[in-house]
Amino acid sequence: MPKLSRNRTSVAVEALERRRLLSTTYTVIPIGVDISPGGLSSNGIVALYGQSPQGTSDAFVWHDGTMMDLGTDGNYTTAGGVNSSGDVVGEAEVSSGIDHAFYYASGQYHAIPPLGGPNVPSYTSFATGINDSGIIVGSSSVATGGSQGYVTSIGNGTPTNIGTLDPNAVAPVSEADAVNAGGTVVGAASVANAGEQAVSYLNGVLTPYSSMSGASAISDNGIIVGALAASGPPPYPHHAVEVVGSTVTDLGSLGPSDSEIGGYGVNNSGDVVGSYTIDAFLDTRAFIYTGGKLADLNTLLPAGTTETLTKAIAINNAGEILCAGTADSNGAIAFLLKPPGDVNNPDVPSTTPTNTSPLTPTVIRSTAPTALVGGTKLRGVVTVNVTNSSIATVKGANTVRLYATSDGTIDSASVLIGMAKSIVPLKPGKSTPVPILVKSLILPPATYTILAQATDLAGDVAVSATGPTLTVTAPFVSLSGSLSGPTPSSVAPGRIFVVTMTAANAGNVAASGSVSFAVSLPSDPQTVTAPAITIIRSVTVPPGSKPVVIRLLVKVPSSQSAGVFYPYITFTQRNTTFTASLNAALTIT
Repeated sequence: MPKLSRNRTSVAVEALERRRLLSTTYTVIPIGVDISPGGLSSNGIVALYGQSPQGTSDAFVWHDGTMMDLGTDGNYTTAGGVNSSGDVVGEAEVSSGIDHAFYYASGQYHAIPPLGGPNVPSYTSFATGINDSGIIVGSSSVATGGSQGYVTSIGNGTPTNIGTLDPNAVAPVSEADAVNAGGTVVGAASVANAGEQAVSYLNGVLTPYSSMSGASAISDNGIIVGALAASGPPPYPHHAVEVVGSTVTDLGSLGPSDSEIGGYGVNNSGDVVGSYTIDAFLDTRAFIYTGGKLADLNTLLPAGTTETLTKAIAINNAGEILCAGTADSNGAIAFLLKPPGDVNNPDVPSTTPTNTSPLTPTVIRSTAPTALVGGTKLRGVVTVNVTNSSIATVKGANTVRLYATSDGTIDSASVLIGMAKSIVPLKPGKSTPVPILVKSLILPPATYTILAQATDLAGDVAVSATGPTLTVTAPFVSLSGSLSGPTPSSVAPGRIFVVTMTAANAGNVAASGSVSFAVSLPSDPQTVTAPAITIIRSVTVPPGSKPVVIRLLVKVPSSQSAGVFYPYITFTQRNTTFTASLNAALTIT
C-alpha cells in the first residue's frame, strides 16, 4: 500500500473530521408553545418567558422535563439569564413603557434599581446575565441620555456603572451583555466618530477590542464571541468572530454572500452557536461552529425531524444547546438540544469502559503539543495503531476516539478531543494506522494523558494502556519595570519632559491592551501622591527575557508649582499594576 504524503494525509483527516461533525445527531427536546428561550445554565437549567395558562406574560424555569412558572413581576416579564442554582434575571414592565431589571432567587422577585437610583421611575433597565456566584450584568438608562452597562450581585441593591470609552461625549453609551464564572463582563461601548467597540470589564477596568463592534458571550476560560468590526470600503460583512487571547477568527458564513451571521453563545471548547440569514427577508437558521467549521444545526437533527431551529442562543460545557424555533403549526417553541453520550459530558461514557473488543488501540505518533498555556487551542494529529488481537477477521466501520483524561481513565470527567473511523477489514494479528485530527478546543489547566478507545460494530470497546501526556498551565502575567530620565532634567510648566520605561513580563502569556501611565510628582521621594498626569497607551509586553522599552512624553501641567520633584509612574493594564520610580530629580522652574 503506498504511503500517503503529508498533504494527502491532512486532506484525508480533514474529511474524516468533517464527516464526524456532520454525522453528530442531537436529541431535540421541545419546551412549551408560544414561549421564548432566555438562558441556559452549566447544569442544563433553562430560563424562558412567554404566555402562561392564565394568559399572563411570565418567566419560567425548566429542568429535566419539569417546568416551573415563576409568575410575573409586572405587566409582563422577560427572562434573560439563569445560573446553576436556578436564579433568574431579566426585566419586567413596572408601568406603561417602563421596564426595570430584576433577579429571581429564593422563591421571589427582587428589583434591581436603574443606575439613576430607585427614585427615578422613568429610567429603564434590564438584566442579561448571571453567573454561579450571583454576579449580575445588564444595562440601564442614565441621566446623560442613552444607556450604560452595570454590574451588581444577588443581595446588593446598588449597581455599579462599567463606564464608557468616550466619557466626554454628550451621551456616551455602553452595555454589559454577559458574565463568566470569573466575573469578566463583555459587551460594547460607543467610540467617538467610530460607532461601537466590544469591551470587557473586570475589577473596575474597561478594556476595548478594536477587532469587534460588540461582544455577546464569554466562556468561563475567557473565549469571547462578538461581531466583526467594519473595516475597509463597504459593503461590510456581517460576520461573527471568536477571540481567543490575541487571536481573532472570522467564523465565515453558511448562507448567501450577503448573509448576516451572529454568534450568541460559546463554551470552554470554543464551540460557538448563533444564527445566520438565509434570504433577503432575513429569515434565520441556527448554526454551530466547532472544530474550525460551521454547520447548520438543522442538518444535525434526527431523520424525519419536523422542527426548524431558527436561532441558537447558548451552549454550555456539556454541549447542550438552547434554541428558538418552530414545529409544524405550533408557533414559536424553545428547544434544548442534547448531544450524544452523557448529558454532562457528550460522547464520554458515564463509567470506565471494560476492554471487551478484539481491537487493541495503541498511540504511535502525535503532532499535538506536550505543553500548552491555558486558553490556547489544542491542535494536531494523533495516529492510533489498531490491532486485531482475535482469531477472526474484523470487518465494518470501527470507531476510534481520543480522550484527554486527568486521572488516567476514560470516565465522565474525560474530554473527547478527536474521533475517526477505520473501515478496512482487519485480519487476525494485523494492524492498521488511524490518523485522528484533534479538534480545536481549549482544555482547563491540568496534566492529561491522551488515551485511545476503539469500538467495534458490536459496541465492544478497548482502551490503550498508555498515551502521550499534555500539561496545560494556567495563563498568567507578571509585569515589572524600571524608569530612566528625565530628559531634560529641568522644565517649565506646560512643557514636555521624556522618561523611558523598561517593562518585562515574567508570565507565560503576553500582556496586551490599553495601559494607564499615572505620573506622580512628589517633592519627597518617600511620599505617595495623587497622579498629576495620566497617559493612555496601547502596549504589548510579550513573555520572556526580552523587555519592552516605552518612551513617554510627559507634559507638565500649566498649574504645576515650581520646585524639585521625584517622579514615579504607576503602570496599570487590566488587573496588573506596578510602580517604578526615577532615580533622578526633576526641576520645574
